[in-house]
Amino acid sequence: MSGVTLGTCVTFPTLSMLNDGYTVHPVVDASGAWSKYEADAAMQRMTAAGAQLNTVFALGAELQGDWKQPSGMKMLEPFVNGLPEYGWVVQNFWNNADGAKRAVPDPFNMVK
Repeated sequence: MSGVTLGTCVTFPTLSMLNDGYTVHPVVDASGAWSKYEADAAMQRMTAAGAQLNTVFALGAELQGDWKQPSGMKMLEPFVNGLPEYGWVVQNFWNNADGAKRAVPDPFNMVK
């Protein structure tokens, strides 16, 4: 769940859904806040109530599940473009996966 502001648009529906027995994952970096204090207070309140705070990239990785699925390449693009450090880690892994033998093929065509 995400919304315009964490303090109201996300917190109140989250508390209501938790009260109704749902597992709720507020996506905190996809929501705004009027101040850091508002964001911190809202996240603390939701966590104390049982919500499982999440981020856009963590949620994307969780939804992907297995990066070898056909959707892996499309899901990897926002990670590499939005988090260059992540792209460097992926590229470094594939560049060094068992040297030249490449025991594991590079499904993302990241090897340069």
